Amino acid sequence: MALLKPCLSARLPILIRSGICSGLESGFRRRRLHSGSSWSAAARAAMEDFEFGEGPLEPIRPKFNRSPYAPSQLEPEKTTPASSDPRPNRRRFRKPTPLQAMVGAVVGGGWTVIAFQVTQKAYNHLQQHPPAHDLPLGLTADVNQLLLTMVAGFGGLAVCMFGVSSLGLTLLCIKLGSTPKPPLI
Repeated sequence: MALLKPCLSARLPILIRSGICSGLESGFRRRRLHSGSSWSAAARAAMEDFEFGEGPLEPIRPKFNRSPYAPSQLEPEKTTPASSDPRPNRRRFRKPTPLQAMVGAVVGGGWTVIAFQVTQKAYNHLQQHPPAHDLPLGLTADVNQLLLTMVAGFGGLAVCMFGVSSLGLTLLCIKLGSTPKPPLI
């Protein structure tokens, strides 16, 4: 109670009058509001601003579902072991072999070269034969430059995607080839 007195010293008479703190023991005596007192307007304003009759407002707590069919929120879910697969005909994941990684790197490298050649030919064709002619407001050069930029950007993106994947598969092939195989038990 000693901790409540300093922090509630200014508001305690208002709270006592409203009935919230009626059971608290305090050294304050109740005063009646006089029509001419200086703090009666503040007390009236506090009573209008805050609805003390409903009690303190608390956040709504989540309700637990008591249904026997609902999953429990307190117990972890039970997982089935890996050996009892619900789909028995499904193949398990196998690690890649160095040969598979090398074949993927060669295919990715081939697509990189094809994408680079197509991008280069499309850029050169659009540069020599611009598609836009006699546009209003002098936009002909801007539109042609925009089309060239788009072809170079999207073509470069495709070349980079295929090239990076090919490089990654080459590094995977080197890693798989250099690591020793574990003994079979």
